[in-house]
Amino acid sequence: RHDLLYQFLDIKPSFFHKTQKFNEKIIDVAKMSKILSSTQFIPCPNGFVHPETYRVYEALECGCIPIVENAYKYYDRLFPQNPFLKVNKWSEAKPILNEWKNDQIQKRQEECKLWWSKQKKNLQEFVNKKINS
Repeated sequence: RHDLLYQFLDIKPSFFHKTQKFNEKIIDVAKMSKILSSTQFIPCPNGFVHPETYRVYEALECGCIPIVENAYKYYDRLFPQNPFLKVNKWSEAKPILNEWKNDQIQKRQEECKLWWSKQKKNLQEFVNKKINS
């Protein structure tokens, strides 16, 4: 996480919120929702025990492009053909964020929104089918 913060430090505009310890009170929901809803990219570092974290789902729900660590190609195996931005090292994300033009960003954001909407619909149908069979 320290490398992530270091790599993204000079990308502007940006927002960082760092807590002193795990499970410490974080930003209230309304403020966090406002911040995330005005964000284009959200770095989603792997969890401490498992690669998957809630951060990816927060990013998708807010219409952001998740930037995920590509450890073991985890997200490609979990969600084949996902539109996430995948990096092996956080330093790989920096040039992309600096070089992508607004139209590229908007196109990827739209891909993420459509993909996520379809994923949720498919999951609802799957659960509904299991419950009703």
